[in-house]
Amino acid sequence: MKREGIVLMERDKNLFRYLYLHKLARIFDIQVDVFGRVSRQAVQRRVQKLACARYLVCSYLPGTEKKLIYSLGQKALRDWIGGKETLDRSQTKSNSPIHDLMLLEIARWLKSKKNVAAVFMENGIRSGIYSDLPEVVAIKPLNPDLAARIQFQEQFVLLPIEYERMEKFSHRYDKVIHRYYQNKQVEALLFI
Repeated sequence: MKREGIVLMERDKNLFRYLYLHKLARIFDIQVDVFGRVSRQAVQRRVQKLACARYLVCSYLPGTEKKLIYSLGQKALRDWIGGKETLDRSQTKSNSPIHDLMLLEIARWLKSKKNVAAVFMENGIRSGIYSDLPEVVAIKPLNPDLAARIQFQEQFVLLPIEYERMEKFSHRYDKVIHRYYQNKQVEALLFI
């Protein structure tokens, strides 16, 4: 489909979904997770075209002057993901880029494991994209950073994951753990 001088390909739509779920990515992440065996230069050119067409937003990683990160633009959200009328959450940018980049790497690592059937990112969980999966809907009020469906022997378990980049006061952890403990759908919690 051609829109405003750019022909959108299937991998562009995959990139839009990827950026919506992860909230941000570097060129490396896009190359590895979305574009696959395409050269870094080709990925950069394509991402730049999408940014010029306002499908993506480009910014610098906080605290750096040279490291670019990309987020989903409102145009791509509206045209390819869904608007506020179809999503419970329409956040396209990260409020905590370094934290969310680490979550992206954790998700990539989890996806590489053979006993991990699926990984669900916070934005997807909170937006309602997975509303057809009762186990994911059950953990939505807990707002996990991500969750992984992991196979243990013959059964699958949905494991919510919380990641804390910086050490916090113990009462903050107590509140989070207590929330999970009270939810009967949660069998375990991974706190990183």
